[in-house]
Amino acid sequence: LHQYFWHYPKESWRYWAYGYQQAMLKMKNWENNYDLVVINNSYEPSILWFLFWTKYNPQELIGTDIQHHVQENIISGANGFYLGKYLFIKPNNLEWRYRDLTQIFEDKQKVLFLASAREDTAGDKDLRKYPPKGVKVIDVVTSPEGQPIFYFLAKDDDARLLK
Repeated sequence: LHQYFWHYPKESWRYWAYGYQQAMLKMKNWENNYDLVVINNSYEPSILWFLFWTKYNPQELIGTDIQHHVQENIISGANGFYLGKYLFIKPNNLEWRYRDLTQIFEDKQKVLFLASAREDTAGDKDLRKYPPKGVKVIDVVTSPEGQPIFYFLAKDDDARLLK
């Protein structure tokens, strides 16, 4: 009983996709401020949580075979597919980390990136304290323990759009 009532509530968030609801709802609120929204699809299948929490219209998916729309190296080092203004990526090598995010922001378009703290950062580096050069951390979705789960990233000059 001690384990169930004391430890499980504090530790179980890891097993129930905690953070996706908060991340997807925030992203949905901000999407109109950006030309492109990039989501790392390697932490878990983010597409499922995206479709559910954003209430994506199922009619828009009819006839869409996402699996056959995956493009290799859609950005350097990552495969992915577009769903409207959303780009779902999955890095195709173990060395792809936050340092490669800057290539996404090199274009002139306004880009919002939903990055996984587990998949997109080097080790346990906290991007709130050490953001990549030219990248601003807009917001962070944290675990009940206060550890980062997801980061919202944008170019420094685009960060003002959410303030």
